[in-house]
Amino acid sequence: MVNFTTEDRVFDGNAPKNFELDIQKVNNIEEKTKEGKTTASKSLVPPAPDTEVQDEVELVEGSFPKESHSKEALPKEISDVLTELHQRWTRGEQVEFAPEHHFFTSCSPQQMESACVQLHELGLSEVAMCSACHFMAQVTPPPSHTNSCVFIRQCLLPQLHDVGCETASRILSAAMVEFARKYPRPFVETAVTPLLTTMGEGSWLWDVLNRLVTEPDTQRQDLISILQVLYGAETWSESTVALLQTVINQKPPLDSTSLSDLTTATQGQAENLKTNLKFTKLILAIIKTYGKEMSQDDIKRFTTVLDCNQTFLKRAASAALKRVTK
Repeated sequence: MVNFTTEDRVFDGNAPKNFELDIQKVNNIEEKTKEGKTTASKSLVPPAPDTEVQDEVELVEGSFPKESHSKEALPKEISDVLTELHQRWTRGEQVEFAPEHHFFTSCSPQQMESACVQLHELGLSEVAMCSACHFMAQVTPPPSHTNSCVFIRQCLLPQLHDVGCETASRILSAAMVEFARKYPRPFVETAVTPLLTTMGEGSWLWDVLNRLVTEPDTQRQDLISILQVLYGAETWSESTVALLQTVINQKPPLDSTSLSDLTTATQGQAENLKTNLKFTKLILAIIKTYGKEMSQDDIKRFTTVLDCNQTFLKRAASAALKRVTK
């Protein structure tokens, strides 16, 4: 038996306090105006390709996503298993996945919702949360994308939000990396998006993301998934730009559709970030990494982006773009 402790707190940085990153908007969500009329808001970025359709999640600034599934009563034997798991997690045990835990691989979203509600009501300390992350990383076959998001939203997110912006135990950071490596897209979509509204560069969450992106065994498809979530954000802050730069530096292969989505999203942020040096560095990195694959439409978008740019790197980026067109 291996026990977790949380005595040693590390990682202190200088996280910006006003970082904002909104969860990816679903196209054509109707919003009521003050006059009571309805208008349709459209995202600049098309839905990411080849991904599972997900339930719509509504975010209010400073709050958590609303539950999207109704609960379903669990059989007593399952409830008993969950109670035992909670007791062992609270003691800091690294519980390995066993046959009696196959509920996690085959349950419906409604059942997962009920299971998470039970665990949340029992209370998940930081030690228990670390143990839970280790356990979920062992579940085979892994839960569906939807169930993974339910677990993150109901069990992890409330506790993670209470962790200090600049400090977290080594064990918590390690547990988050282990969990995020197993479920990269659900983690970025469900945990990172709301958490980074208060945490940015220098925070423990930033450290987790950088470790996830730069570790050699991170799959290229996972990098693409993370990239799609990041560029799909409605508003990019400096921390979003820096994370995008980190992913681009890993050179994940993008098909024409993903590259088009990336350049379209970049164009949509150009006016707001025209004086931001990190944004211009990102543009330059995209051109250098994917210039040979860029279509004429991609080049036209970046020409428009650079036309309004006001940083000293504008000339270098424009020269790199011209070399692509030759």
